[in-house]
Amino acid sequence: MSDGEAAVTFSPTPEQNQIVNETQLSGLPTNVSTISANESSSNPSTGSEGLPGDGNNIVVFLNIIPRNDPGETVAVTQDVTVNVTVTESALSGIENPTLYHDVNSNGTYSELDTEVTKVRN
Repeated sequence: MSDGEAAVTFSPTPEQNQIVNETQLSGLPTNVSTISANESSSNPSTGSEGLPGDGNNIVVFLNIIPRNDPGETVAVTQDVTVNVTVTESALSGIENPTLYHDVNSNGTYSELDTEVTKVRN
């Protein structure tokens, strides 16, 4: 974490089918000193409002938590750019992958502006 930017690299584990390789964030406020992130195969919130269909077509949920120096969770209210690098197999057959954000962690999602760039294969 430095100058408002952070990168989290996901290491594959034997029991996981790794989907996300790395998540990069930029534009974070100065009071954010660390970012923790983990990949979940299920919705970490209580609902799926705002997700397409019934929410069952979501490939992966990421739980990204910004923290300050004492380790407390920081509320980020400014625009932040999130780059998510995923394996090609996770997107196979998907025409327009889209990112969604559960702003209040209550299961009410908002679609994010999403740009897809293929970097390999």
